[in-house]
Amino acid sequence: GNCQQFIKQQATLVLRGDSPYHCTLRLSWVNVLALCSFWFMLADQARLAFMTGSGSSEYVTTVISTTVWFVLVLELAFEVWIWPRGFFRILRSEMAFDPNTAQYLSLLHLIMESLALIFFMPEFVC
Repeated sequence: GNCQQFIKQQATLVLRGDSPYHCTLRLSWVNVLALCSFWFMLADQARLAFMTGSGSSEYVTTVISTTVWFVLVLELAFEVWIWPRGFFRILRSEMAFDPNTAQYLSLLHLIMESLALIFFMPEFVC
């Protein structure tokens, strides 16, 4: 009855991409960085699990991983480049808790991402 009709109507809306299930794809630098981070996080596990031989797919994933690595290194360099003057002084002051400066206070993120990128470098050779 009503439940079946409702499910059929919702399925039709989903399949057609009608409202409220409208889906769009927008490409921005934030999306590119998110995609690069996602690839960086999962590519090594996928390569270990599914690509057991040496072949063209291994070469392609290595090229993509190397490109992603360079994009993430550039993102990290730009992140440091936009730090305000006196960054470490701000970390120890009351201004550290101001929402306007909180966006810069990701020193832990910077250290952890740097370590991850450094440890990933041997993957280029493999």
